[in-house]
Formats: sequence, structure tokens, C-alpha cells
Amino acid sequence: MLNRLDSRLRLAYWQDDFTVLNVRQVYVKPLNTSVTELLLYCRGRHTLGYLTQSREPFDGIPKPGDKVSATLRITRPDRWRLFVQLIQKV
Repeated sequence: MLNRLDSRLRLAYWQDDFTVLNVRQVYVKPLNTSVTELLLYCRGRHTLGYLTQSREPFDGIPKPGDKVSATLRITRPDRWRLFVQLIQKV
């Protein structure tokens, strides 16, 4: 039998130009902080990227419709969330 959970492609690192489709503030209770959830689109694929306050760019959080160059990375191998390491408007 094939275990579908283990057969998925696991993305550890992704650097590309994205279009921001949606921006939402999310409060994380265990960390007692808020993060920005970005819905990003690139080459026919959608992904969620989480932007922490310490990684926010100097020119502000991107708005829907903005073109950005971003680097996404998972924090741990057993996690599926992609966190934004670097983001800048194009």
C-alpha cells in the first residue's frame, strides 16, 4: 500500500517572483504574537507564506496585487508551513 502522506513532494526552499493575492493578520496564541499570512501566486501555483514581524520589509507589508520577490522556507522538516525569509517589492 502507498502511504499518501509520505509520497507528497516536500518543499523546503522556494525563491521566485510572486503576485500577492491576499493579506491577512493571524494571531498565534502559543507565541502570543501576530503574523501576516500572504496568499502568493507564481507560475500557476498558489501558496501560503507566513511573515513574522521581525521579517517585515522597511517599505511595509505588501498589498494584494503587488509583485514581490520572496524567499520561502520551512522551519522544520516535519512542518508544512512556509515562512518568508526575505521579501521585497519588484
